[in-house]
Amino acid sequence: MHMRAPGCKLGVLAVAVVLVEGISDQLALEALAARRGLNLDGEGIAIVPMGGSKNIWTFLERFGPRGSNVRLAGLCDAAEEGDFQRGLERAGLGSNLTRSDMERLGFYV
Repeated sequence: MHMRAPGCKLGVLAVAVVLVEGISDQLALEALAARRGLNLDGEGIAIVPMGGSKNIWTFLERFGPRGSNVRLAGLCDAAEEGDFQRGLERAGLGSNLTRSDMERLGFYV
């Protein structure tokens, strides 16, 4: 299930969610996937814009271990790395996370 807006509900076919800061990030990833011939909907991958990096906690709660428990990944700008680190730590996905730790979790800067 492909999501277009933060308020959409995740469909039962989605097995993975990629969290991105905004709609422009979502559109860029969708264009790249299309260019490479990947069918995100068919693979059950939803690219979800969060409306800013500070909202990551809400989305980790919704889709992470305490929520839908789907496979998670994410992308953020270097300036927002701290927001992602704090959100991942608050969600119980690690502590004192380094960039390498975040990458092992599937979250890239």
